[in-house]
Amino acid sequence: GLHKSLRRSEFAVDLVHDGEQADHTLAVQNYDLLILDLGLPKIDGFEVLRRLRRRGSAVPVLILTARDASLTSTGFPTRRTRCCAWRSTRSNSCRKSLRRWWRRS
Repeated sequence: GLHKSLRRSEFAVDLVHDGEQADHTLAVQNYDLLILDLGLPKIDGFEVLRRLRRRGSAVPVLILTARDASLTSTGFPTRRTRCCAWRSTRSNSCRKSLRRWWRRS
């Protein structure tokens, strides 16, 4: 998956499997970038991001979703957040987009 591809590209990656794990990990660990799936089980990605911002974290967040890629119509705060819809996270275009976005953050 995406985490293996990023590791092969020499990114340091921590992987969690649900929103509860993500929320706990983000509460105790600092990151340079968060790649967040909105469709996480237990606690969805929107709630994970809300909790993260309530704790005062300004970490840049890249949201991966198969949903509509527009967050602005939801009223969701988009500062330091980008939303990207990729059909396949295994593609080189995903890694290339991530590198471009990372350089701009």
